Amino acid sequence: MASRPTISEGWEDIADDNLSVISLESSSSSNQGSSLDRSPTPTPISNTPDVNERVPNTDIKILGDNKGKDKRAENYPDTERGEGSITDSSSINKLQEHEREVSEGYDNVNEDVDPRFLKAILESINDILDETICLEVPNAIYTADGKNPFTICRRIRGQLRELAPILSGYAKAMASNDSSDDIPIDPGLHSWLSGVRVKALSLQATARNSLEKLVYNLEPNQAFVGIVQDLEEYEDKMDEFLPIMQVDFNEFQTKFMNLPIAPVPSTTHHPSRSEPIRIPSPGSSRPLSGSPLGSISQCSKLPILRQELYNLKDAISQAQSRLILVRGTRSEPWEVKGAACHLASKLYDINEAISTILSNNGSEWIDSGISGGMSYAEFIALDTHYVIDLRHELQDML
Repeated sequence: MASRPTISEGWEDIADDNLSVISLESSSSSNQGSSLDRSPTPTPISNTPDVNERVPNTDIKILGDNKGKDKRAENYPDTERGEGSITDSSSINKLQEHEREVSEGYDNVNEDVDPRFLKAILESINDILDETICLEVPNAIYTADGKNPFTICRRIRGQLRELAPILSGYAKAMASNDSSDDIPIDPGLHSWLSGVRVKALSLQATARNSLEKLVYNLEPNQAFVGIVQDLEEYEDKMDEFLPIMQVDFNEFQTKFMNLPIAPVPSTTHHPSRSEPIRIPSPGSSRPLSGSPLGSISQCSKLPILRQELYNLKDAISQAQSRLILVRGTRSEPWEVKGAACHLASKLYDINEAISTILSNNGSEWIDSGISGGMSYAEFIALDTHYVIDLRHELQDML
């Protein structure tokens, strides 16, 4: 049996330096390389989870690519992971708990296009935005260019209020057949909602961490720069896609409704009793009675009425925003603030009523008429010109 080599046989002395030795290459280490060539694996400094990494695909389709994000990270490194970033466990646990709650019950449906799941996210974002806006400090300087992230949050909240009746209508339709195949929801809407939720939580954490600094120093906080730019991108994207979604929703609502059809006169007249063909005069633009143009103009009234009601909702939302600003102004007396708050509440109720009639389906119209509310016949009988005049008067008042 061969003798076992000793440790000293694996080392070689160097003549020039009695204190230095090198290790001879062995067969077991030949494939791995010298240990001097392998640098140690660095130990990560922090394993704190980043909330932006947990929300998948927050910049796809409806959002497009986040142009300028890398540039912002170079100019303002603190905006990506600095003061105010959501690394505290309470915010992360809050987001994780919400994701578990809204995902329960939708395992068998694609969450990206499930209106019930999207509606739950939208409602949670509204709660987050309400809590975040309460952290605003009057006359505070948030960014060097004077932009206010809380003002942008209010505008996004207005977009969510426009989006809410659309998702509610889709959710009601899906509850009846438990299928989202016929519902025209862009899958990117889930990405947009997820991104807004993350930025709202990030703004909330940043505002809490910087509240004392903003109150006493009134200096711009660099941590708000990236949040403001991201929120503006989300707002611009929804401004682009919201009208398209409203048109799709209008078509979806009228798709399964039995619209009143004008009676068609009988064409089985005896030749001897047939009436002469009436030819309109060149200067007359009014359609003849009984002509197809009359029925077409009657049926085309509904989309125009729905669009004007949406325009009225926009005007009411703008009025609400201005009344909220009056309520938050310190120079106004309490009587004015109280009146503004009361009027804003009434406008909110009107907006909710309009949202209800815009999102009702066929069976809900029947239930509404039976319970003493507005029927579908009363809805289509609304005067479009009256709705337009009401919107103009509201805009003139403000």
